[in-house]
Amino acid sequence: MLLEIKTTALGRLQGSGICFGNADVMTLAPGQTTTAGSLVLAGDPPELAKVGPSVTTEPKGALDITLGQRRPTGIDLTVRAISPARVTISHDKAPIGVVTVGHHQSHLGPQATDLLAEVSDGADARKIVAIQKILQKPSRSIIDQKFGPYGSSQLACGSVVQSAGEQLFGRVDHSGRSYHIPVKIGASRPTREDVRYDPKVTASAVAGIKALLDKSIAVRVGVFYKIEPGMVGPNGALQAERAGGHTVLIVGYVDTTFLYLDPYAGGSRLKYRGGLAVNRGAICEHLGVFSLSSERGNHLEVSDVSLEPDFGRMEVISGPLSH
Repeated sequence: MLLEIKTTALGRLQGSGICFGNADVMTLAPGQTTTAGSLVLAGDPPELAKVGPSVTTEPKGALDITLGQRRPTGIDLTVRAISPARVTISHDKAPIGVVTVGHHQSHLGPQATDLLAEVSDGADARKIVAIQKILQKPSRSIIDQKFGPYGSSQLACGSVVQSAGEQLFGRVDHSGRSYHIPVKIGASRPTREDVRYDPKVTASAVAGIKALLDKSIAVRVGVFYKIEPGMVGPNGALQAERAGGHTVLIVGYVDTTFLYLDPYAGGSRLKYRGGLAVNRGAICEHLGVFSLSSERGNHLEVSDVSLEPDFGRMEVISGPLSH
């Protein structure tokens, strides 16, 4: 293909084509317009020199495309969505990109606060495509801690969540306040039964997380999926960065149910109900949901492990508290 439509780089994430080979990774809601410079028409200079009225869409009228500034890497492209459709963009009758127009929905329903849907309804094509690649193609997505642009190992969950979250959502809270009653340190090996929670602290945690999400701030929280002796700190607080612990990013909520991104592909698995029609029913390996459990005192834990995620029953042990 001599010409293709690509996103520009987002942090360390390189640009991605929006052609047929990448499925429906570019989605827009009716009335949504991409930011100038987030999409580019790339290709050989001789072909770019001839670009003009020969850029067409099918079906006609669903998208409005404007060619902008010419750059060494191509020509800026601004796309405005008009009506729902799966639109093929062509040059001289050769397909160079696909945009799916429809209404982004939250996995948690119409009343939810959902940063994935919020960013997808925004203007930055780079972020829209990055989110779609998390939903559709977990390997090497921006949030992937082993193979993504910010990851290199199984121990990089915290730094990946922070860096990828800042690129996608702008702000990430990293308060790190302990949520559980201090674990008694003794000669015996601690178990899950030794981790107990104060309902008042959990209520403060829930309120604090919600308040941040309402300001479009993603929330980094520590979790554990199994208890290891080395997790217990001198003050009895579990350390999420030790063996048995993990870090995830909460990005949405409704009532006391929270949607989160997991940087470990397959660590959480979710049958997704949000996004556009192309997303619904997909098994997403970077998403999960926490909800309240009353066992051992009210606390947040993974509410659905029916898809057998690698990390199974995770509980939230640290994050922000309300002021």
